[in-house]
This record gives sequence, C-alpha cells and structure tokens, in this order.
Amino acid sequence: MSIASVTGAGFPRAGVTGPSSAVQVRAARRRAAAGGALAALLLTGCTAQPGIDPLTWWHHLEGGRIARSRPPPPAADAPFPSLGTVPSAPQTLDAATRGRIAQGLLADRANARYAEATTPIPPLPQVGPAPAADSGATMGAQLAAASTPPATSSPAAPHPPPRAAPLRPVAAA
Repeated sequence: MSIASVTGAGFPRAGVTGPSSAVQVRAARRRAAAGGALAALLLTGCTAQPGIDPLTWWHHLEGGRIARSRPPPPAADAPFPSLGTVPSAPQTLDAATRGRIAQGLLADRANARYAEATTPIPPLPQVGPAPAADSGATMGAQLAAASTPPATSSPAAPHPPPRAAPLRPVAAA
C-alpha cells in the first residue's frame, strides 16, 4: 500500500515526511495561491466596468421602472452654496424669561384640566322602550296603520332629529 492511497487525494498525513510529500505540499500551496489570485482578479474586474455591474444587469433583466436610470437631483449643476450666507444663531432667552414662559404653560395646562373637570356632561338622549313581542295579528294592524297617510290638514314641518352631545373622556379619580 502506498502513501498516496492511505492519505487520499495526494495530501500527506501528519508525521509522514519524504521528498514526494514536500513537493506535493508546495504544489498544492501554489495551486491555492493561483486560485485565490485569479478569484480576486475576477471579482475586482466586475465592479470596475459599469456595464458588467451585477446590480445593473439584474435591473435590466427585471425591466420596468427599476431598469430606468435615475434623474439627476434638483440643482445638481448649481454652484456650491456660499457659507457666508448662513444666518447667525438665534439669540437665546435668559433663564428668568424661559422660567416665566414655562410657568405660563403649566398654568394654561392646569386651567384646561380644571375647565374640563368642572364642565357638566350633557345627558344622553332618551331612547324609547323596546317593543314587546306581539302576535302576528297585532303586527299586521300596526303595519296597516303605519302605511296610511296622516289625517292632518296642515302640513307640519318635520322636526330635526336630536343632536347627540360629543363624548368627553372621563377624568381619572
């Protein structure tokens, strides 16, 4: 049995030395270095050329809006703005003025909460009682009475339906 058949694929086992194994190791290292250099060369070559860019190729393959080129941004050809035209920083208020403003805002909030808590909630509109279960004969009489026109001689203006009051959140106890 030879060393190549024991190690498999021509790579030496640990601890086995000899002129043939050293040559095989160097050849394997050269092949690996050449393969890595070739892969690096191929990968860097793809991004340098815009026509071979994988993203552009994929967008053209998909078609539609994504395949179109983007329009230039607005004012792309305008000159760079001058930094001398930037306005100066606004003046800050002193601590006493800021404190008065903060106290005024707190008072406004407290007044709004007090006004909301003391405003009476309007009563809900009254709803009539639910109709009782009727027999079929009574229901037929009610339908006949409802279908006849009213007997009043003067036309009365219809009353608008009652407006429901807006609901307000209940204050926490």
